[in-house]
Amino acid sequence: MLSELIDRTVRRIAAERELLTRLREIESNGPHSWQEALSAVDLLSGLRSGRSQDRQAAALRSGIASAAPDPLIGIYLSEPEEGVAGSLRWAIARTGEAAVPTLAAHLSDPVAAVRRRAVHALGDIDGPGAADALVGVLSDPDPATAGLAAILLASRSGLSGELSLPAISAPLVRLVVAGQDDVEAAEALGRLASGSVAATGRITSELLDQLAVADPAGRSRIVQALGEIPGEGAAAILLELADDPDPEVSRVARYLAGSDATPS
Repeated sequence: MLSELIDRTVRRIAAERELLTRLREIESNGPHSWQEALSAVDLLSGLRSGRSQDRQAAALRSGIASAAPDPLIGIYLSEPEEGVAGSLRWAIARTGEAAVPTLAAHLSDPVAAVRRRAVHALGDIDGPGAADALVGVLSDPDPATAGLAAILLASRSGLSGELSLPAISAPLVRLVVAGQDDVEAAEALGRLASGSVAATGRITSELLDQLAVADPAGRSRIVQALGEIPGEGAAAILLELADDPDPEVSRVARYLAGSDATPS
């Protein structure tokens, strides 16, 4: 608890330093910029309020005003209320790829929750810089963080050809097996598999490899993920699994295969 408080305080101090830098830039532009300075101070004061509704309102104002991203990012990463954090994320996304360098710098934060916050924000930003930053997260030691990046990447079109299919599918399969964001991960696998016959075969094979070693709950989730994979190969596997000795696996497989037959 103490370490969390220390981390949050450090990030708030960093955000205030960024604000000071911004105010000095405004000052150097002359007297005509003082209204902008007052607006910036008002926004940051609201974002640091002890009342969540005040922080929420300030976050929405910051998005409309296209505030500088760095102070917003510092406050977003330490915001305890998810609703307020969502508004801050929206405001950060409105600044576009200008926010990417600062968000990417937090992808090496020792706290996994902070890295996931940064990943969420990067997922809201269009452009190659944000996509490249997400690709780097696929090897994150925290499976939930790596899996989140994979889910967000799978929803993007025009990914670099240098990004190999296993690099993005492996974290998704791990989420399915672990039962963490498994529905979103399965849907992401389905999107990836629809890209080509080779992708369909590769992802189906990865799921089957895990089916052989997963626990009963994990096997059931894997079967559900197979239901997202297009093509005759996955459909044939589901028909075979309709006779699986595990009744839950059999039930799910029969449902996905569209068969009302009871296992023999």
